[in-house]
Amino acid sequence: MMGADEEGTLHRVRGWHEGIFTPIVKQHGGRIFKTMGDGVLAEFTSAAQAVACAIASQRAMEKLEDGNPDSNLLQIRIGINHGDLIYQDGDVFGDCVNVAARLEGMAVPGGILVSDAVIVGLAQAEAQGFHDNGNRKFKNIARPIRVWSWPDKLPSLRAATKPRLLIKGFSFRSSVEDEAGGILIDELYRHLARLTGFEVVQDEESAHYFVDGAVRLTGDRCRLSVRLVRVDEGRQIWAIRYDGAGDPFDFADRFAPRLAMSLRRRVAADYGERLRAQPLDEMSLEDLMALAGASFFNPTYEGWHGAGVIAEQALELDANAFMALAMAAAGLGLANALYAFDPVPGPVLEKAMARIKQATRLNNRSDMIHTVHAGLLLHGYRRHSEARVAVAQALQINPDYNMALWVLGEIQIFSGDPDAGIENARRAIDIAPDDPYVHLYSRAAGYGYLMAGRPDSAIEWFRQADHLAPDLAPNLLGLAICAGIAVDDGEATQARDAFLRLAPAFRVSTFDALPFRDVAQRDRLRTLLIDAGLPI
Repeated sequence: MMGADEEGTLHRVRGWHEGIFTPIVKQHGGRIFKTMGDGVLAEFTSAAQAVACAIASQRAMEKLEDGNPDSNLLQIRIGINHGDLIYQDGDVFGDCVNVAARLEGMAVPGGILVSDAVIVGLAQAEAQGFHDNGNRKFKNIARPIRVWSWPDKLPSLRAATKPRLLIKGFSFRSSVEDEAGGILIDELYRHLARLTGFEVVQDEESAHYFVDGAVRLTGDRCRLSVRLVRVDEGRQIWAIRYDGAGDPFDFADRFAPRLAMSLRRRVAADYGERLRAQPLDEMSLEDLMALAGASFFNPTYEGWHGAGVIAEQALELDANAFMALAMAAAGLGLANALYAFDPVPGPVLEKAMARIKQATRLNNRSDMIHTVHAGLLLHGYRRHSEARVAVAQALQINPDYNMALWVLGEIQIFSGDPDAGIENARRAIDIAPDDPYVHLYSRAAGYGYLMAGRPDSAIEWFRQADHLAPDLAPNLLGLAICAGIAVDDGEATQARDAFLRLAPAFRVSTFDALPFRDVAQRDRLRTLLIDAGLPI
């Protein structure tokens, strides 16, 4: 409205200030301290006076604007906080003023938003009509603030939820295909139930996404075509086809785990993308965790570490959110090991381990939590046996959890059993070939083949890792070694130079970034690094 008629709108606002709002403030024992364009700062001697004035002002505005079309409707937002003020040079300052301003900015037009400090100063009758919206973060305010809204809950919090997924079913041409589709759906539900971060629902009205497709049987061959659709736009955001032989039970056993994991990743990525334009300090706990989950899919240090930072902000809203604890531990404690060759600062690693231990105490039945714990034990502390115990717990909960298989593979590779490690890394890829972490699984396979003395196979996996996640030091280092062994001077030089641009201070003599259990294995790799022309 301001853009259409700025001068006319300001004239209406000033008329409202002078003719209606100022008298209401005086009636409730307050005073106008200053005006700022179309805003007003008023102070009161009690929270009850301020709240009564705010409600009376909103009702007066509603009465004044009754009959105006929505396009020409004038509405105000009010934020109220209670605390100490600082008076200086004719102005008023302090945290109380800053919080009130942030509350006003978050309030909906026609609404009132108050802090918990205001609510505790009201009698029960005076607080009626206010809705608890939980803790919220505000820009430049260090602590989360519990906020209450009038007359309704904040829309953003009302909508805040995990992404919801509906399995609509698969089309068929015969009763046999119908039965095969039912077997697949049953198995898919079973695997989805093991995963966190979204809800499976039964009605389309409450769903954010739905899955449908078709089952086709020809002889002993089975084909499953699947698509994932975003409900609000009716737009397909992903599709895949699975082909295999055997009866429907065998087919479901092979492909349901892949489909469940792919759906989990695709839903999380799309849902996180929806949230990127929203300020972090205005997000709910579930929104922050959804965004953190999507940030992990970005195959860079910034993406992985940034996910940990977002998760830390979620913990300011709920210190016992076990999945936020696990995300914070993974993002802060593993970003360096997975995406760079810089050591994790001791205090950061200790904080990450404390986070994951707390998450484990809160939920000991999460495959993801045990997998992160194993990763920290391996990469952060080189405690291989303890890492193996932790990842075994993850796989006991979910034998098809590909990230747990990858971590198990790394433990085996760096403990001197590369063949077993290669098998698990490749199995992790096979479960979900389109998983956003396949570059990590491919890299693990590359180091496995390298330590098994098969550089010809290793180089293909390092090439795949570099293709999926370009310009990562751990991938380029493996590529440089393998290309050098293959006497491909062009590829070796290119990989070595690219690696040194990322890690100019790298020296073979001090290299200890990979979590080898046996010093002899590390020294063997150092010899390969020298042969590849890396600076000693």
